[in-house]
Amino acid sequence: MKDPLFSGESAVEASLPSQKVGIAVAVADEPEALDATAGSYANLADQLWRQMGIAAVPDDPLPTQ
Repeated sequence: MKDPLFSGESAVEASLPSQKVGIAVAVADEPEALDATAGSYANLADQLWRQMGIAAVPDDPLPTQ
């Protein structure tokens, strides 16, 4: 699993060869998505990837954050 987050852009990719599943997600946030109190963006790619992973392979647990 790769999970970078850079300046309003986030991406994640992972594969599960035993199930022949691969998922890649890239998200570019609008400037308004910046959380001014934390000074950062939420990693929306990770959130979306986790939802897709649960739907694709519900019997295989995802890595923890």
